[in-house]
Amino acid sequence: MVMVEQALRLVREVLDIRLHGRNATNLAIWFTSSAAYRIAFGELDGAHEAACEGLRWARQNALPIAWAL
Repeated sequence: MVMVEQALRLVREVLDIRLHGRNATNLAIWFTSSAAYRIAFGELDGAHEAACEGLRWARQNALPIAWAL
């Protein structure tokens, strides 16, 4: 469980950094990765929120990741 917590913390840090650059592909990937970590950690509400945000970035920018999700 400690590794999942650390991974989630690192994903949050990367998101904070990347939000300044607004790279849609990276943001879509990082938000969906965050959703996966949150599922593993049992944070289902946070996972849903992160997945929705990842999909929003992907749809707005017609990214193929939206099709996969």
